[in-house]
Amino acid sequence: MELLKKGKTFKPLFLCLAVILLFTSCSFFENSRHGTLHLRLKKETVSKIKESRSLETLARSETTDTAAGQLEENLYIMVYIYGDYTTQLDAPVLITGRDMDFSFDAVPAEATVYAEAEIYQKVTGTDENGEETEDKKVFYEGKSDLITVKNGKNELNLKLKRIVPYIDPRVEYTVKHLFQPLEGEEYVENEDERETLLGMPGETSAAAAKNLEGFTAKAFEQLVIEEDGSTVISIYYDRNLVTLTFDYADGGTTAEVSGLYGAPFSISDPEKPNFDFAGWSPELPETFPAVSPEKPFTALWAGREVPYTVKHVMQTIEGDYEVSETENKTGYAGLETEAVAKQDVGFTVLPFSQTELAEGVETIIEIIYDRNIVTLTFELAGGSAGIALSDENKLTGFYGAPLSVADPVKTNFNFVGWSPELPETFPAVSPEKPYTALWTGKPASYTVRHMQQDVSGDGYTEVTGDTEVITGFSGETTEASAKEYAGFTALTFAQQNIAEDGSTEITVKYDRNVYRVVFDSMEGSSVEDQSVRYRAKAVEPDVPVKAGSAFLGWYTSDDEGATLSEEAFSFETEITGNITLYAKWSSGSVIITVSEPEHSSVQITDNSTPGAETLVFV
Repeated sequence: MELLKKGKTFKPLFLCLAVILLFTSCSFFENSRHGTLHLRLKKETVSKIKESRSLETLARSETTDTAAGQLEENLYIMVYIYGDYTTQLDAPVLITGRDMDFSFDAVPAEATVYAEAEIYQKVTGTDENGEETEDKKVFYEGKSDLITVKNGKNELNLKLKRIVPYIDPRVEYTVKHLFQPLEGEEYVENEDERETLLGMPGETSAAAAKNLEGFTAKAFEQLVIEEDGSTVISIYYDRNLVTLTFDYADGGTTAEVSGLYGAPFSISDPEKPNFDFAGWSPELPETFPAVSPEKPFTALWAGREVPYTVKHVMQTIEGDYEVSETENKTGYAGLETEAVAKQDVGFTVLPFSQTELAEGVETIIEIIYDRNIVTLTFELAGGSAGIALSDENKLTGFYGAPLSVADPVKTNFNFVGWSPELPETFPAVSPEKPYTALWTGKPASYTVRHMQQDVSGDGYTEVTGDTEVITGFSGETTEASAKEYAGFTALTFAQQNIAEDGSTEITVKYDRNVYRVVFDSMEGSSVEDQSVRYRAKAVEPDVPVKAGSAFLGWYTSDDEGATLSEEAFSFETEITGNITLYAKWSSGSVIITVSEPEHSSVQITDNSTPGAETLVFV
């Protein structure tokens, strides 16, 4: 009872125990979903690996397998896990002489995995740039079976497989290359060209001559390869016999010199009158080249320096010639002068020849320049020339000669200049376009009359109030223009040249527009349409006929005959546009009553409609 009374004291303790139990349960369930992978490398296996490594290294010590680097003594193992879950050792592990265990924790349960491993030695060395390199030489590879991870510890059984080294069964043999000397008869080996080749013992060697510059290999025999590596094959090379050809460049002298490739040679400098020998082209080598050159060595000559004169002779505007410039130049004896014509505008250089220079001989080159003969063409635009021109209105003269042309004349016009502007002297070349005379006419008036077509007939009546008197220039073209008149259309007219006496008249005629008058008989007999001039009157047509109805007249309508105008159309109305007239008919029978027959009148009454109108015909 006391315990129950003190229940409040035990309540916090109970809550703490519950939290601890819950945490422990969660950790248990969390761990129950993972497993551990375990792999063991027994010391017996390690011993066998090290022993086989030593035998293999001994067997391969004379091969080139490790030429790229130096094998370390130590062995390393690297383990990888593959499958649904992948991982690996953090770093390769050094193999010792005892059992080696490897574990991988927290591997998901139910994952399918397997292990792979490789056992190797490190190979260190340097690359072509002197940088340190590291590689590996694998001796064993291993792989386990595929397993499904369970809770707890899972064993992986690694099956190692030795990587068997390849031992080349071939043996070495030697190929020597011996070359003909420049002096003596004994051929000398170039040890840099010596080759060590591999072949099967008892088989024939496969030595090959080299393609070496300046040498030609002699025939040789292959040998049977001895198992002890003592086989030596010697290949002998003769020096090429080379011939050099020399062209003295003096008009035909040539020479040839022959010798062995690499042998030194010399040749005396040639001689040529008025010239100094300047070498060979191409440059002469110090020894005979590898092959005979296709092209000869050509002598180069430098002529002795000689002065000469170039005179530039220009034609004057009078047609004579005079020296305008003299150049003192130098060249070389035996070579030609190098006179150059000047590019003077307005002159044409006559052909000239260069001259071969010689010592003690005065040489003068004259370059003659003819002044261009220029032709100007004039377009007088109806005028006459003030100077004598050819039949084609042309004027000819020397470039630069003064140019003076009297003003042309033209009746009723004033001359104002040339287009383009005339130069003061003849230009350098004949212009492609002519010089055209510019004229202005004298002030003169002309009359423009406006004539409207009559309402009928072929006549036209002048609109006197619109007659225009316009001022222009004689010889120029009038600038008359048509006016805008309602109901009229201007006819085409031609402008005229303005006469100086003011007699020029331009008549602009205007035809009246023609409009169509349409007669809609409203189901009555057909009535022909009429074409009526603007402000003319339509002609009242014959009365149409409609069965059972009486014609009451022609009316206008704004809705295509649905509703007619109150008053009948008057044929005294002037037509100013297209119009349609609609026939009006009585809606019933018509009683014709003749009253007072002694009088010549007829009364027609429409009795079909109350209040119908009565028509009286007299």
